[in-house]
This record gives sequence, C-alpha cells and structure tokens, in this order.
Amino acid sequence: MDQSSSNPYVFGKGGLYSDSGSESEASSSEDESDDEPMVFSKTMGNTYKHNHDDGDDDNDNEEEDSDDNDYTPSLPEVIEEAADIAIQIVQLETIVNSNPTIQTVHDVKDQVASIFGVLEDLQFEIDSLVALDLQSKIQRRNVTANVEEMFTKIADLSDKCLEVLRVKADEERVLGNTCFKKQEYLMSVGHYSNAISIDKRNATLYTNRALAHQKMESYDRAISDAKCAVAIDVNYLKAYVILIKSQLIANMLVSAAETLGDIPNAFADRIEVTDLANSVAAAAKDSGNISFKSGDINEAISMYSVAISCDPSNHVYYSNR
Repeated sequence: MDQSSSNPYVFGKGGLYSDSGSESEASSSEDESDDEPMVFSKTMGNTYKHNHDDGDDDNDNEEEDSDDNDYTPSLPEVIEEAADIAIQIVQLETIVNSNPTIQTVHDVKDQVASIFGVLEDLQFEIDSLVALDLQSKIQRRNVTANVEEMFTKIADLSDKCLEVLRVKADEERVLGNTCFKKQEYLMSVGHYSNAISIDKRNATLYTNRALAHQKMESYDRAISDAKCAVAIDVNYLKAYVILIKSQLIANMLVSAAETLGDIPNAFADRIEVTDLANSVAAAAKDSGNISFKSGDINEAISMYSVAISCDPSNHVYYSNR
C-alpha cells in the first residue's frame, strides 16, 4: 500500500481555497516584499492582480484590502470554475470505482470535503452576480442548476467512499483471520491494523489484534488493544478475558484483580470469569509467599489481599495474611 504523504490527485487551477480571508490579509502585511500582491478568490484558486501605489499611507493599504475582499468574479469566470469542479468530481468518481487502496479512498474523502466547501463559496458568488441581459440570466440559472447537481454528486461520492471503506475493512478482517489460523501472527496484526484504521470503533478488531499480540508474547500491546475494546464496549466479555489473561501472564496481578472487578455483574457467574478469578488469586498467593519468605512482609500482605479480593471464599488466603 502506498503510504506516501504526497497526494497525486491535486485538482483545480491553483489548488483548493476554503479560507475566505487569510490570503488577502497576508498580501497586505507590511513585512511582505514589494512585489505585486496576489489575491486569491474564495473559489478554485484563480489569481487576480491589483496594481497599487507604493505609498507609505496605511489608510491606502486598508482601502486596497477592502477592495480585494469585495472582488466578485464575473459570470464567465464562475462558469469556468464550475466546469473545473465538474471535471474533478468525475475524476474522483473514477478513482473510487477503480478498486483503490485504503489510503487513496481517504485522500478522495479529503478532496470531497474540500470541494464541498468550494461549492458553497461558488454558490455564494453566483448569488452575488448581477445578470443584466436575458442571456446572462439563462447562463446564471444553468450554472446554478449545475452546482446543485454537483452538491448531490459530492454527497453520493462521500457515501460511496464510506461504503468502499467498509468493504475494505471487512476484507482486511478476513485476511487477518486467515493469517491467524495459519499462525502467521505478524501478518494478521498488519491486516487487523488496516481494518482498525478504517473502523476505529469496532471492538472485535481490537480483540482479534490483541489475541495476535498475545500469541507473539507482546503482552503490553495485547493489553492496550484489549483495553481499547473494553472502552468501546463495556459489555464485551471476550475483551475482559483477553485483558486479564495478558495481565496475568505479565505478572500484573493488581491490575488483573482490578479488571476482574470491572466486569459487569451479569457475567460474574460465567465459568471463564470464575476460572480467571481463581487463577489470579492463586498467582497472588504464590507471589505473597515469595515476598513473605524474602522478608518483605508488606508486599506479602498486599498480595494476600489481592488473592482474597479475587476469591474471598478461600480461607487459606486469610490465614496466610
């Protein structure tokens, strides 16, 4: 997948400009060079030059700024800009329909958002035009209809991008599962990561990747992914189980006991929960015994307390403490 930061799909004559005032303000700064200032329209980046005297009067500069901001493109310029946008939309539609990479679809989504803003500015400029004759009125009415149609196409294109991304996320999930079954855990992590880059609120993708990390003994990453899954869905028992197992293996006994306490009460009697509680309690007791033998009484008491919190019915933990 091409992860290059450069975007091959840069459209418009001079780029896309959605900020309505920053360019003209920059051109009037006293720190700029003496070159003739360039003022950008709100639309597709057409550039207009305005001659001015190089006087030192600040009021003159302010008047020029006001003139620049009040500039309205002519009807032929607006028609040309609308035609440019229409071409861009066709190009984007072609890209989305040509089995693009995930990154390319994200790039198209960014372009769609930019074009939407440009269309809004273009519509404003159309509304500001004064049509003095019948032909101009017809042209203005036609370009207005074209802009309305382009708004619809942009909305459809945005929906299409989301649909393509959903399909690609599921494809990556399936590929990840296939690699996991083949014990190709590093490959499966890559596919799950691709899916997560699209669907960041899918708890299942995080638990799948957590299991792959667990198989590779990358317990810190498994714990991180399992926590993400729990944050997304607090009732997702599988995520708790993966999290506690990883914490137990990593000897994070206090954290494992805390995670057990976070499991919803509805799952308290589930066999996988009681088994994990017993495992954490036993590990905490063993850790307490080691601390006791080494003379670290406070740590021993702390570990026996962890064991009791996990299995309060076991009298051995109380007697040890």
